[in-house]
Amino acid sequence: LHNSGQPIAPAFLASARMIMLVAAPFYVGLSLTAGPLVATFFGPKWLEMIPIVATLAIAMPAMALQIVCSPATNALGRPGLYLYGNIAGAIIMPVCFLYGAARGAQGLADAWYIAAPLLLIVTLGITLPAIGVRVIDLVRALVPVGVACAVMAAVVMPLDSITDHFPAPLQLALLSLLGAAVYGGVLQLVWPTILTDAWAMVRPVLGAHAQELHASLREAPQTNEPARTAALLVGL
Repeated sequence: LHNSGQPIAPAFLASARMIMLVAAPFYVGLSLTAGPLVATFFGPKWLEMIPIVATLAIAMPAMALQIVCSPATNALGRPGLYLYGNIAGAIIMPVCFLYGAARGAQGLADAWYIAAPLLLIVTLGITLPAIGVRVIDLVRALVPVGVACAVMAAVVMPLDSITDHFPAPLQLALLSLLGAAVYGGVLQLVWPTILTDAWAMVRPVLGAHAQELHASLREAPQTNEPARTAALLVGL
């Protein structure tokens, strides 16, 4: 887009929304279901992990959004901006972790509450002016995701308490299914075009992977064919 003289701001906003459309509910859902998830996959010996998992998960959407910025500035031919962001991270992260380390593992996890948003603010401060995106434009692009996640949390949290006596796998399944249904339902009812646009972006990629997989299955097996097919299946 930049080489053809077109602004990259719309593409950046679309990419940021697409990433957060998936990353935000995943990490928020992971935080909400940390209890039954840890109990199901790790067992009772690891229950002390629950607050750590919940804390780390809720901080990760900020990191997901922060990572989207570097491809945009690199596309402008300004890799120095990416370097500045890395320098900021090299300062912010150790300072926050050093502060949190005094309180042990949970303190280190809590440090992400400060480090991740602070690094995101610095990165956006470097990136947005360079690509011509206003803060309000980014907020408007992400409001549907934020609202849908908030509604999902408001529904799942009370159910977590109600189903606390259920077996952990059953509780995890119920909370996950309900959360996904609420999140998708809010977007479908209030912002249906977002799901349509997201599918329009994903469909060509899935189609390309499907065609490559179909072509590879029709060819004679090679030495590395099983590994290649496995990678394609993971991509799908």
